[in-house]
Amino acid sequence: MLQNLSQTAFAQRILNAGDEQGSFIETTDGQSYFYVYKKMTDFNWYYVSYRPYANIVAKARWQLLLTLLVSISFNCVGILLAFIITKSVSKPVHLLEEDLWQMQKAHHQDQPMVESVLLRRFLDGAQSDLTAADLQTLSGYLNCRIHLNEGCLLIWLTLDNYARRQINDEQLRTYKFAMINVFEELLERFHYVHGVDMGDANICLLLIDKAPVTRAACYPVIKEAQQKLQHFFPLTFTVFIATYGNRITDLGKQYRQVTELALHKRYYPYGSLIEAADHPYQPAESYIYPLQLEHQLTEAILLGKAERAQALYKQLIWDLAKFPAAIYDMAVARITVTINNCATQLSKNLALPSLALPLQPALNQADQVEAALEPVNRFFSQLAQATEQRKQNHQEDLLQQIKTLIELNYQDPDFMVEQIARQLDKTLPYISRFYSQSCGQSIKETITEKRIAKARELLKQARLPVQDVAQQVGFANPNYFYKIFKRMNGVTPVEYRRQQLREQAKLSQTPPGASPRN
Repeated sequence: MLQNLSQTAFAQRILNAGDEQGSFIETTDGQSYFYVYKKMTDFNWYYVSYRPYANIVAKARWQLLLTLLVSISFNCVGILLAFIITKSVSKPVHLLEEDLWQMQKAHHQDQPMVESVLLRRFLDGAQSDLTAADLQTLSGYLNCRIHLNEGCLLIWLTLDNYARRQINDEQLRTYKFAMINVFEELLERFHYVHGVDMGDANICLLLIDKAPVTRAACYPVIKEAQQKLQHFFPLTFTVFIATYGNRITDLGKQYRQVTELALHKRYYPYGSLIEAADHPYQPAESYIYPLQLEHQLTEAILLGKAERAQALYKQLIWDLAKFPAAIYDMAVARITVTINNCATQLSKNLALPSLALPLQPALNQADQVEAALEPVNRFFSQLAQATEQRKQNHQEDLLQQIKTLIELNYQDPDFMVEQIARQLDKTLPYISRFYSQSCGQSIKETITEKRIAKARELLKQARLPVQDVAQQVGFANPNYFYKIFKRMNGVTPVEYRRQQLREQAKLSQTPPGASPRN
């Protein structure tokens, strides 16, 4: 069917436009349509196509979404492929970069060690005169320019009680870094400061003058740095200061000073500030080993006089404070051998338990004299205990032997203290003093008590004449017996016998018998 649409709104719009072709959106019958038209010249009419606008929009959106999804997918696949290809191609580069980073890290970690080794080697080899080449070498180590006539000062820092502290490597590096930085910050007013880790718990500070300075201006700053560090960190450290040098050529001498001072650290309290100028050491060749002191120490040990031996050993150790550390090592080694020989002899001859001093390094490595004396004090304490125990056992045996001899011989009128001393192979004064100290009375008093006690038994039980009783209990002189008996019992032997008979009669309720003969 044909329908005339020329009067519709969309037809009028096409005719009025006069265009050969075009498109527009128009609402027809309450619905939006998208119109596309084109003029057909051969027939002088328009070809018009229209569709609902909502359908076109929905289809366009779907096409857009599909395009985006496809684009994103292709991009992701491309990126993944690019990453895989790049990773495989750049792997050798990453390995090379990792090697370079590890090398750089090792270099940074080893740099302080290298610096300390180089500086220590330089200082050890420094002589009285330094050449231009030596100065150039030192300048290279410290990365600065050094002149021959510049003043210098070496400071040695040592953490106290480092061997017994539970400090790991990271903490130790942190402490050292802080120590170096604080000293550099406070001393930079006067010096160019170069801190070097010297291994273990040691730091060496090399101070080169910026301008001429005095000791009075420099040393208080060093003390201030020490106090600040010990206030903010849970540690103490000892500072050793060399003699001030007016020229760089004094570095070798200063290094020997501070290292020698550090070896004598055991003689100074923790947290000390020690100057080499105040503690000069006597030459090693002037030391004379104290043979007489060694003989006295040997005698005291062999006699079991632990306190005396301990005092002598302490005196020997403190006498070494004014000599180089090598003398300390030599003297301690010899006296250790001497003490161990004495201990071996005591253990063998007197049946004491095995006693011995620790090996010499235990004494040399102590950072305080009291710590060095500690193993020796333990040795002397063991010696005192062993000697005391043996002495007690010996005294008990000796006392029992004396009592046995008294019990066997007190009835002999000729028995005397001299016989006891002779039979026990002891001197009379020793036996007398020993027995008096052990029992609170003399041997003679004990013998007399034994005789009187036996006399009382005989007077109770037997009808022997008093003179016979006196002879049986060891009194050769009856008059002396009468005198001693009355003094000890308050009555004469005859009166004592009568008293005993009356007591016996009362107990038995029988009349007393005739009086015994005198």
